[in-house]
Amino acid sequence: MNFKKAHLTLTYIRRSFWKLDYRYRFPEKKFIIYGSGRSGSTLLTSMLNTHSDIYCDAEILAKKYAPNVIFPNLYISSISKKASHRRKKNYGCGLMSTHLREQKFLDKKSFLENLSRDWRIFISEEIISSKWCFRY
Repeated sequence: MNFKKAHLTLTYIRRSFWKLDYRYRFPEKKFIIYGSGRSGSTLLTSMLNTHSDIYCDAEILAKKYAPNVIFPNLYISSISKKASHRRKKNYGCGLMSTHLREQKFLDKKSFLENLSRDWRIFISEEIISSKWCFRY
């Protein structure tokens, strides 16, 4: 690992340290919306985020938000404390199939199996089909 990547990783860990704070508890219910591109999963996460008891992130393993996640299960469980930080009882997040391919340390099958023990996983199919798209 070169110096620039190490520096970016340490900066990211430093900014994310509040997630490990013992004062913030894990949410009561946790769920993941798993989808592919253009399936409407981002729209669904933003709609759920408007609920008063739900905090929902979109695309948590995207390279622009999480550049090099070595321990994805630990990462996802630690960011679920965002719900407690924002005084919400439930936490949800969007997970895209393309982002699983981008993470080089990730074994997709074992990752989803381990995640399904503690999290409810909703697989979104095409929520917004092409016939419902707006035409200009």
